[in-house]
Amino acid sequence: MKKNIFTTCFAFTLSAFSILNGMAKTANIAEESIGMRSTTVQLNNNVPKTPTLAAEAVTGGIVQNWQGVQLTEEPVSIPENQSVTILLFCDEGYDVQGLHISSSNGEQADVTSDKLNLNRYDIPAHFFAENGQVVVTPVFALLPEGEQREQHRWRYVWGDEFTTEANEYAKPDATKWGTPTRYASAWNRFIADTDSTSFLRDGYYHARCFANPDRTTDKVAMLSGAIQSSGRYSFCYGRVEARIKTTRHSGNFPAFWMMPQDNSAGWPNAGEIDIWEQINRDNYAHHTIHTNWSYNLGKKNAPKSSSNEWANMDEWHVYALEWDETQLRWYLDGEQVF
Repeated sequence: MKKNIFTTCFAFTLSAFSILNGMAKTANIAEESIGMRSTTVQLNNNVPKTPTLAAEAVTGGIVQNWQGVQLTEEPVSIPENQSVTILLFCDEGYDVQGLHISSSNGEQADVTSDKLNLNRYDIPAHFFAENGQVVVTPVFALLPEGEQREQHRWRYVWGDEFTTEANEYAKPDATKWGTPTRYASAWNRFIADTDSTSFLRDGYYHARCFANPDRTTDKVAMLSGAIQSSGRYSFCYGRVEARIKTTRHSGNFPAFWMMPQDNSAGWPNAGEIDIWEQINRDNYAHHTIHTNWSYNLGKKNAPKSSSNEWANMDEWHVYALEWDETQLRWYLDGEQVF
């Protein structure tokens, strides 16, 4: 688990470097919807010089500000004339339906969640223009008996099941995927968009890497496949996952990872999120975050910036990342591993 330091949109990449047969079944993204039991967030009853915000203690849920700090009954100061973002988190069995706001001057409003972050609610700045009391009350509902909140947690907004009517060697959907440009980095120095390096077949995306059979037209020693969503789809905050398996061998280095859509700050300042990597013959899934803090300043363990988890790489696994305003969380087959 890592504290989030990115606020820009990221696109993702499936790449093969020296892969014999790397396949991805799905690549999906959804946004989080987390509910909570009814609670009240209000300004102090005594009119202060500046607005303050507090959260009533309740059983079954918490309220956080946008920095991930839990709000309690102890009032905190809020700048005047600035919007306030709160995040709602609940126990299993409850789901948030909306948010109601009322102020001491009689103004009331029902606020909907952010369209891409269903547990996020923004309180407009004008509610804090005066020093009166503001009450924020989440509207909740019990889920049907036996129904788990996980079924309500995500809203599907983008994905690819890699289906095709062709029997073999179809190209990925060009409205969703492009081919990364070949450069000098280890992962992209052999990239080639050919029928044998990057293709769809039998409902799977295949990324392959092999020795270049004809160096008269392309002088690189090897050819490798990769696809990326850059320029077609990117997101800031949500969940992204892919079902992947690979063939382990010496030199294997496949990856499912994300880079910022705006990479003008350069690497690693703009950041990199590696959802999954596999190396050589190892049966380990590697998860890493690259930043100026962890790489240039040498703070890889303050906090920890990478982790690995044993998994049989000869089998299919679902690798996922959850990203919100406060954290990055890595999952392997539904279990949080970092």
